[in-house]
Amino acid sequence: PYQSAMFSLKRLKRKHGKRRIYRRARNASGFSPYLTIVPKSAQLDVISLHIRTCVTFRTEIPVNIRIVRLASLDHLRKRGSKHLLDLTKKNFIAVLRQLVEGAPIVYEKKGISESIGKKNYSSPIPLDVLDSSHFHCLLIQDATNSENNSWRDPILLTKDFLLNPMHVGEITRCHAMSGILVQKERLNVKNSDAKDKYFADNASNRSILRRTAWDTTILCVPFFLLLNSLPFPLMVRTWAYSEGDEDDLWDDVPVLDSCESNEWDLSSDDDTSFVTPKLRGMLSGQFHYSTDIGHHDYFTLDCVGRGDTLRLSGINLRQPLFIQVSQYVETADERDAELMWTSPLQLNLFKLRTGMNSKKGVLSLPKRVLDIGDDCDALVDVSVEERIRMPICTIYSPFWIMNKTGMKLQYRVSNQSKRYFDSGVGGLPIMIHCGKSEET
Repeated sequence: PYQSAMFSLKRLKRKHGKRRIYRRARNASGFSPYLTIVPKSAQLDVISLHIRTCVTFRTEIPVNIRIVRLASLDHLRKRGSKHLLDLTKKNFIAVLRQLVEGAPIVYEKKGISESIGKKNYSSPIPLDVLDSSHFHCLLIQDATNSENNSWRDPILLTKDFLLNPMHVGEITRCHAMSGILVQKERLNVKNSDAKDKYFADNASNRSILRRTAWDTTILCVPFFLLLNSLPFPLMVRTWAYSEGDEDDLWDDVPVLDSCESNEWDLSSDDDTSFVTPKLRGMLSGQFHYSTDIGHHDYFTLDCVGRGDTLRLSGINLRQPLFIQVSQYVETADERDAELMWTSPLQLNLFKLRTGMNSKKGVLSLPKRVLDIGDDCDALVDVSVEERIRMPICTIYSPFWIMNKTGMKLQYRVSNQSKRYFDSGVGGLPIMIHCGKSEET
């Protein structure tokens, strides 16, 4: 029932007598300094106001986040511009990977849970980072039981990089490799009374843009979802082999040398009062170092209950993914038993229309057959969810046969040589699949 609003901030630089001169230097992120006010109703007539920055981070899986400050990016700036970067440069992702190595950490938060109650947990990006004159990158690490989880590809915290208004293919692939989805919502901006009256009288496009602003959300999503639609739990093996990626190569040695020569020097127009507080009091050793990003084999072994969804992260969408499935049985002596594993199934994820292949990809892969047992033939359907553009794998059986007669029965499906035997004592139904023929 309550609508969120945004308030514009002005940074006071100095004061001469009764006159106040405001600092109007443009920040590197491109985001105007706004605060978002989110009203929420509490008990009776009490309303609580949640105040945060205009850029927030939200996740659907447990992760750790880290924000690092980059060195000078003069070699990536547009010609004739002091503040804008050329996002169309080739191997832009490789440059970001090189720059975050050894960069100082200005903000870090560990163990961000996926939800609190029914709503996903959000962590606002610090205002000092958004209003800084230096460029910053956001790094995401999956917070699972493994201690050797690699950091995802860096995310440049600029307005053009996140919103991508020009639909640059390199930036779209970078979003997909980082596993993020950027959402934006236009909210009203509360200005002074005189400005509100002036903009209300002038109903032009410029006045509408001055009265509103974008509230941006960086949503972290898993790389791959696996849904078990069978009436029993499954043990699932997934693995992928690492291969060389052309985005990891950067042959412009003078560019990297220029990065190292401009290590964390404040420019002449910088004011030290606007530098991130953690950076000013940073201790030695608080630097970011990634190990084996994208250059190691991937392997997981998980149990997926019936009707549950397995969220997998750290998968390279440019490489094929292999899956093996086995029925999971719980015994009375508290020892878990695994039945026969299926043959490895290769899923060519690079053919899907994800952020890696948004123009020439397909929305779904051909359905594959999984022979889990003598009485269970399942299908594997891999498709792309339209909202997050990430692949979803569903293991299901289209037809279930339940024998309620109490007699032993035998089934045979047309166009198939296999026969199904039913003991008639109950238990799990017989699950089969059929061809596309109408006579089946």
